[in-house]
Amino acid sequence: MSYEANEPCCGCGLEGEGMVTYHHIYTRKAYPELSEVKWNMMPVCLICHNKAHANGLVELSKKDGVFDWLISNNWVFDVFYNKWIHTKGESNE
Repeated sequence: MSYEANEPCCGCGLEGEGMVTYHHIYTRKAYPELSEVKWNMMPVCLICHNKAHANGLVELSKKDGVFDWLISNNWVFDVFYNKWIHTKGESNE
């Protein structure tokens, strides 16, 4: 499967053919069953994708577009664990 996204980067708004791919929040290696699930595939450009891996989703979620995408896809921020967790009971597919 191609993980090229046809929607703008939710981090910076960049759009264009071949410019945006999907960042798997729950990694494909650890959670192969979630690799095709829409709520686990955040559209990001290469720069924002690298920032997500280098600095973490918590840091990237400080951008309004990323925060809005997470909330609209049923992610919640767990203050105690300082991380985003998906409610998994609902799949926004």
